Amino acid sequence: MTQLSLYIVTGSFYLLDRMPRHFLFLLLLLSTKCLQGQPLPSQVELTAHSPDSFIVEFKTSKGNFSLIAHRNWSPLACDRFFQLVTNNWYDSTVIYRVAPTKSYKGGKIVQFGLSNDSAANYAWRDSPIKDEPVVHPHEWGAVCFARDSVNSRTTDIAIFLGHGITLDTIFYRGVLGFPTFALVNDGMEVLQSLNGQYGNDIMEMPDDSLFQGREFFDRRFPGLDRIISAAVIKSWKDGKVFTRR
Repeated sequence: MTQLSLYIVTGSFYLLDRMPRHFLFLLLLLSTKCLQGQPLPSQVELTAHSPDSFIVEFKTSKGNFSLIAHRNWSPLACDRFFQLVTNNWYDSTVIYRVAPTKSYKGGKIVQFGLSNDSAANYAWRDSPIKDEPVVHPHEWGAVCFARDSVNSRTTDIAIFLGHGITLDTIFYRGVLGFPTFALVNDGMEVLQSLNGQYGNDIMEMPDDSLFQGREFFDRRFPGLDRIISAAVIKSWKDGKVFTRR
């Protein structure tokens, strides 16, 4: 139980009685949210399709940014991203990698998407989506799912702050390219300001380190920025494709 929820349960009723009702409601809402974990695959409708285009707003410890996804670029990736966002997967997670790209010079990557709960990370590792061909090139602000091998995309996404055309044709662990499914729509300056003091250190650790959850990141990398929440704020159907502003 968090300190906040503990206070609400055992704190002074005298003080609570004198709090404005809307403030008390906010405290209760936040305490409930703190206790919620990311969903398991069995709790998500994995066959649900995303809209043709949709915008997701991320609220972070440094400010807000948004991504605009296009299903015709990578249908399976957009479906998975939509499923994760609408089931609060990214809420309260860490942005664990802000670093120069390793596959080509001059790029920068922002990566996140691991659960605070190690059991959830392992469960999603066993529920990947199939690989897809590259349709849209890796322009500045391109977004793709991270992967390790054949059919291994799960929950982790990477945002590229630079042109990464190399990623469209690279043959990595049995698969050609990293399919773009979205672009940065707004908040470029927020992405550029995220804490990059740890660089690629986390990527040099054993794979299982990534799956240990929030406690591991807080202990080993306490300065990481965090995603507060992610939500779909706009969507379109009927095959319409909207470009970023």
